[in-house]
Amino acid sequence: MNILRTLLEISIYAAVIFLAILLFRRLFHKSLSPLVKYALWFVLLARLLLPVTLDAGVRLFTASSENELYAAAAPQEQTTEEPAAQAGADAASQEAAVPAQTEGTSTVNKTLSTQQTLLLVWLSGVVLVGGWMSVSYAALRRKMRKNAAEPSERMLALLAEAKAETGVRGKIRICCQYAVGAPAMVFPNLLFLPLGALVSMSDSEADHALRHELTHFRRGDPAVSVLLAALCAVYWFNPVVWAAAYLMRADMEAACDAAVTKRFSRDEKERYASLLLALYSLPALGAPALGLSGVGVAHQAERRVRGVFEGRRSTLPARAAALLLALILAFGCFTTACQPLTGTSGHAANPDNPWISDVPVKVLEHVKQEPEAMQENVVFTVDADVTQPKSYEPVTVDVARRTIDFSEFQQMIAAVMPEVAWTSSQNEDGSEITATGERNGEAFTASCYTYKDGTVSFAIYPENLYIIREGFLVNDIEMEQDYFAVLHQSIQTTASEAQPKADAVVEALGAEGLMLQSAERACRFDTNLPGDVVLSSGWSFVYVPDCGGLPANYRLGGSGIDDPFGDGYYGVPMKPVLSVYVDETGVSYIDWRSPFTVTQTNVQTEPLLDYEEVITRAKSILLERYEGRELTTQLTFTVTAIQLASIIVSDERMSESAAIDYSGDTGRLVPVWEIVCVESNPEGSYWRSIVLPFTAIDGLALTQQE
Repeated sequence: MNILRTLLEISIYAAVIFLAILLFRRLFHKSLSPLVKYALWFVLLARLLLPVTLDAGVRLFTASSENELYAAAAPQEQTTEEPAAQAGADAASQEAAVPAQTEGTSTVNKTLSTQQTLLLVWLSGVVLVGGWMSVSYAALRRKMRKNAAEPSERMLALLAEAKAETGVRGKIRICCQYAVGAPAMVFPNLLFLPLGALVSMSDSEADHALRHELTHFRRGDPAVSVLLAALCAVYWFNPVVWAAAYLMRADMEAACDAAVTKRFSRDEKERYASLLLALYSLPALGAPALGLSGVGVAHQAERRVRGVFEGRRSTLPARAAALLLALILAFGCFTTACQPLTGTSGHAANPDNPWISDVPVKVLEHVKQEPEAMQENVVFTVDADVTQPKSYEPVTVDVARRTIDFSEFQQMIAAVMPEVAWTSSQNEDGSEITATGERNGEAFTASCYTYKDGTVSFAIYPENLYIIREGFLVNDIEMEQDYFAVLHQSIQTTASEAQPKADAVVEALGAEGLMLQSAERACRFDTNLPGDVVLSSGWSFVYVPDCGGLPANYRLGGSGIDDPFGDGYYGVPMKPVLSVYVDETGVSYIDWRSPFTVTQTNVQTEPLLDYEEVITRAKSILLERYEGRELTTQLTFTVTAIQLASIIVSDERMSESAAIDYSGDTGRLVPVWEIVCVESNPEGSYWRSIVLPFTAIDGLALTQQE
C-alpha cells in the first residue's frame, strides 16, 4: 500500500465530508438537535479511521484517457541526447560494476527517493505532533497527581447522587485539587474536581457540573477526544482535520449540555447558563494539545449558552435528511463509486507503428528523407522518430531454455491459483503434464507441454477459452470490424487495479528476466465466432524478455526468417512471451510460451551501431528483395519508426545452409534496431506494416515480422 497516496485520498474524501456537513448544518440549522449535529461528525471520523476505500463494484464517472496507466501513452519525451550509438560509446568509457540497474530503474529510484522524503516528513510530523500531545497528557497527569487532595464528604455524596441520576455504573477515579478551575473528565476515567471552584458552588450548581462531566463519560466522549487528538497527529498536515476536531469537540459539549438540561425548566436553564459562564471565566486545565484549553473561550461560551436555550429535538424531515446524507457520504466517500474510471480507453491506433507497446520511450531524433526511386516502381522514403526506452542500460543477457518437471508444475499452479484443488497427471516421458480443477463453479485446466525441439509451453485456462485482445486487431481489417466495438465496452476494473494481480502471477511462476510490454483491453467469449456472448471483459498483460530495459517485442501476425543476408545471419532460438488475462473475477488465463532462465548479464562495452547505417541496410534489403521484379504499380516503402529494442539470437552466426527454423537451448538477448516500414501503393488499396530488425551490435539482419 502506498501510504502517501492513501493519506491523500482519505484527506480528499475527508474534505468533501467536512464541506457536506457544514453545508447541511447551514441548511437545517434551525431543525437539528445538538445530538444530531454531533453525530454527523462520526461519518468524518470513520472515514479518517478507515485505511482503505472499499470497492463499490460500480463507477459513476468515466474519465477518458488514452493509456493513462503507462508513460508511453503520454506524448513521447523529446530529448537532445546523443543517439544510442554514441551513448553506447560513452558508456564504454564509464566504470560500471553491475549493469543490472537500468535507466528506468534509476528513474523509479528517483521517484522512490522523493516518496521516501515525503514519507519521512510525514512521519516526522506525526512524531512531533504526537509527541507534543503525549508530553502534554503526561504533564497533565503528573500535575494532577502532584497536587492531589482528598475529596470532601460533600463532594463524594454529590458525585454518588450525580452517578445515580446519569446512570453511570463504571468506576470513576477522582482527582481533587485546591485550585480554581472547571471540572473536566480526563481519559480514560479520571474526573478532575477543582475544590476551589466547587466549594463556592451551591449543591445544585455542583450537581449540574458533575452531571455534565459524567454524561461525557457515559457517552465515551473522553475516548473520542483522545481519538481526535490521535487523528490530528496522523493528519497533522490537513487543516480540515484540525477544524473538524475543533467543531466536533464544540458539538460534543453542546450535545452534553442538551442531555443534562433536557428536562430543565426555563429558570433551571438560566441557572445552568450562568454556571457555564462562571466556569468559562475560570482557568482551564491548560492542555491545548488535548482540547483542554481556553482557546476560543468567548465563542464557545456563546454557542453553549445559546444551545441551552435553543436545545430542541430534530424535526422528522431533518432527521431523515441527516440519515440520507450519511448514507450518501458512506457510498460516495467510503467506496470507489465516485472515483472516475480511468485507464480503460485502450490504445489509439497508430498507423506509423501499429503494434501495441506501453514501454515509456524518448525521442532521440526525427529523421526525414525525401522519396528515392530505388528502381522502377519501387520508392523508398523515411519520415520517422528515432526512439529508445527511457529505461535503457547497455547490456546483453545470456539465456537458456527453462524446463518444467511434474513437481515444479504442481508448485506453480498451486502458487498461481491456491484456491483451486488441482488433480494432476503426466504421460510416461513427462512431456505432457495436465491438471484439472474448479474455481467458482467453473472448470479450469492447467497444462505444460515439452516439444521435440525443447520448446516448453505452460498455460492455465477455463473451459470456455476464446480470448481476443487489442493486439489481435493490428493489421487485420476483418478482426477490427468484428471485435473493435466489443473490446471498447466498459470494463469493471482499470489496468492499474488489475496489473498487481498479473505481476503476482509473474512472481509466482518464477518468471525472471521479463518486463511488461503492454496492457491491452481483452474479452473472453463463449465461442470463437464474432458476435457471440461476452463472458467477461478485462485486461491482457503481455510480458516479454528484458535486455537492460529494451523489450524483446512480441508481435502478433505471421513471421518468418527470409533468405540469409550477406555472409551469415543469427538464428532466433526462442521467442518467449507470457500473457496474463485479468477480469473482475481475478486471473482467468495464463499463457507462457518458451520460458527461459537468465544465466548471465554482460556489460555491453562496444558502441551500438548508428541508426543511419541501419536505414541504409534496410534500403539495401528491400532493393535486393524486389530487384528484377516487374511491378505493374508503384510500391512505396516508408520508414515510419526506428526504435531500439532487443531480441534473443543464437550464440553464433548461422550459415546459409543452416535450417531456417533454427532452434536451440541457449541464446543471447541483444539490442536491435527495429525499422518499422509501411508498404503501400498510390491507390491505397494495398497497405501493410513490416518490421526489419538488425542487431545493434553488428547490424546483421534478423527476422522480418508482418
